Amino acid sequence: MLPPDPAILDLLPEPACVIDKDHTIAFANRALLELCGGKKQLIGRKCHEASHLCPCPCADPSQDACPHRRVFATGNAVRQRYVHRPRKGEPRVFDITSIPSPGPSGGPVQIMQVMRDISDQARAERCLEETAVIE
Repeated sequence: MLPPDPAILDLLPEPACVIDKDHTIAFANRALLELCGGKKQLIGRKCHEASHLCPCPCADPSQDACPHRRVFATGNAVRQRYVHRPRKGEPRVFDITSIPSPGPSGGPVQIMQVMRDISDQARAERCLEETAVIE
């Protein structure tokens, strides 16, 4: 498998990035840069700092919440929801797919993440759940 091509990732309408094993964002496409406020504020930062405004990777490893950790532990792609908290504006809910990019030995050396904003869907689901509780 070839590493992700930044030129191709930049064509995606969804936010996407490449993250190194140490949680450092190596590349972010235009859609993610727009979401997060610019290249200087994103490239070279830790993913958990940029996305969750948290100084350390997902705090509770027993909850298996960090897709980055799961991809590097298993070598498999991971898909999950997470909340992105931008410095400005409202938090957004994303469906995120994290895909390993293997190195020469076959193990992952980076991951590619593609994010789809499902905030409206998540809001609708919450409304349905609240309605079901009332009835």
